[in-house]
Amino acid sequence: MIHQYRNVLFLLAMLGFLSVGNAIAAGATQEITLPGKGRLVFNVPAGWQMKVLDNPANQPPMIEFDPSKGDAMRMRVVVLWTKPPDATFNTPEALRKLMQKAGEGQLFTATEQQVDLKELHGNVGAGYWYALTDRAPQAGDFQYMLHGAYPVGPLLLDFTALSRNTLRDGDKDLLGAIGSATLVPEKP
Repeated sequence: MIHQYRNVLFLLAMLGFLSVGNAIAAGATQEITLPGKGRLVFNVPAGWQMKVLDNPANQPPMIEFDPSKGDAMRMRVVVLWTKPPDATFNTPEALRKLMQKAGEGQLFTATEQQVDLKELHGNVGAGYWYALTDRAPQAGDFQYMLHGAYPVGPLLLDFTALSRNTLRDGDKDLLGAIGSATLVPEKP
């Protein structure tokens, strides 16, 4: 599973920042349709916009959360699932191991010496996140990163928030948006 996850992270790195699709109004409950899965519903923080990013066919959906004004912060969410469905894919134990390994793999560029995993309890599950600080940010770069994984039914929300201001204690609005996520299954 970790190897598959690494492949997804590599793919996302290769895709980079894609052009943005239609923006969805901020400050309300918003949703995206996942064919064959249902509707993924979020409570978007007031003053933020949720955008579904243009994505190549057959790639995991990507969602971006941005403040309505400024560029001090942004969060990307990648929606993942397994084929065939695997009940162990997004268990708390699997997510804890996944986030620990991901964080340790990024320590070489961080000011932190170890990964401090924190739990994210939401409407339908429990996930994990950590925050790291870039040791040598370039001008204009985001210095702070928060990365986590949260289960929603058979889905895994892999989220990364980047900020020019500290994310040490997390961002309650953005973590709240992730924790608010629910999956409304398709009607047969």
